[in-house]
Amino acid sequence: REEELQMLVARAMHRLNHSRQDAGFSHEFADRWLDEFLLNWIGSRMLLSQYVACVEGRPTGIIDPNCDPAEVCRRAANEVQEICDEHWQLVPSVLVECHSAGDDRNAPRFS
Repeated sequence: REEELQMLVARAMHRLNHSRQDAGFSHEFADRWLDEFLLNWIGSRMLLSQYVACVEGRPTGIIDPNCDPAEVCRRAANEVQEICDEHWQLVPSVLVECHSAGDDRNAPRFS
């Protein structure tokens, strides 16, 4: 259902871009609008999922305390490189860096 709505929005923006480009609905407008829409969509879904998980009794909600975000990024970068190599025989260089606040006294704290 969500995928259908996302595809519907993408098709609508594509159609708007092609039929009304003279009215200011350029590729840049469509890209910016879709970026904002999808980022808001993802954020809303994440917040709702966190709330539901906490209400259902999971103390950390949807957060996996054992998750290594740098490793997740490395795996995603590796998949992107494989796809690019497969389709275009070009492999982008990707550097994943991990920085931690550790004991830094200036790091933000939440209570």
